[in-house]
Order: sequence, then structure tokens, then C-alpha cells
Amino acid sequence: MILRVLRDISCYFNRYALDGFIVGILGMLLYGCIFIYRDSKNTFFLNDIKKYLYRNIPQYVSSFLLCAYLYIMASIALLSRREKYIDKIDFSFWGAGLSTQMNRAFFVENIIMFIPLGIFFPLCFKKADNPYFMLLVGFCGSLLIETTQYIAKWGRFEIVDLWTNTLGAILGWCCYRIVRKIITVLTSNK
Repeated sequence: MILRVLRDISCYFNRYALDGFIVGILGMLLYGCIFIYRDSKNTFFLNDIKKYLYRNIPQYVSSFLLCAYLYIMASIALLSRREKYIDKIDFSFWGAGLSTQMNRAFFVENIIMFIPLGIFFPLCFKKADNPYFMLLVGFCGSLLIETTQYIAKWGRFEIVDLWTNTLGAILGWCCYRIVRKIITVLTSNK
């Protein structure tokens, strides 16, 4: 099962990495323009633009990663669909279950797919530092994908995807908080 998950991730990454890189660059530029415009109204900004840009490098890198990730995730979830899943709704909590190796791989992949959202989103937006807000973002993002798949007939709407994707976003947020806490402890001891 682990080999299948790694093979699937590698296949999707190879297929969408270049486009994701380009979208990430464009997203980072847009993110930077919006925040530079917002902050340019402060008098300190024009006097010390180099310091401002240097201080915000982590947010710009995070915005690049978030935009590239969102593009790749949307491409995987919406554009790489199989015909047999079209126009179906599965309201069971476990979906197809964990009975086959393929179903177990899909289960794990759905969790993994949203972990980066839980890491990159709070790095870009301070409001996402709240676990309940991140829970809402993960659930709404998953709901948007599932609804789009069903309406556009690109896949089926599955309840199991809603909760596994949301779980992935929360796990990513927990990783983000743990690393942030470690960095805070390490930098405060200096």
C-alpha cells in the first residue's frame, strides 16, 4: 500500500509540477502586490522597503508554495477522474471501506492531500493560526472539491473524502504548530 501511495504521489507530482511552479510564481507575485499595496500606506514603508521585503520573505515563499499546492491539488482532484465515478453520491461514512489495497491507498492519499493546506495556509494568513478556522478551511475546501466533482460530473461526492481531507488539513496545522513552537523555543534560548 505504501508503494502505491508513493507511486501515485510521484505520478501526479511529475504531471503537474511545472504548471504548479508557474502558478506558484504568479500567486506569489499577486500576494506580494496585494500586501505591498496595503502596507505602502504606512510612512515607514517607503523609507525602508528593503527591510520590509526581507522581513516578509517567509510569507512570500509560503504564498508561492500555497498557490502551487492549490493548483496541483485542484488538478488532481478535478482533472484526473475516472469514468466509473461520474455522477454518484456516496453518503456512507467509510465510503468503499478499507477492504482493498486500492481503497486503503485512496484513504491515505486523501489525508495526505490536505496536509500541505494545514501548513501553508497559516503561514500566509494569520487568521488561520486558529485551529477552528483551519478546520473550517479544510472542510470548506473539501466540500468545494466534492461538490464541483459532482456538479461537473468529474467524480463522485463522497462523505469519506470530506472528513479525511479535513483530517489532513488539521494534521498539517498540528505539524505547523509543532514546528513553530520548536522554532520559538530555539530562538528564545539564544
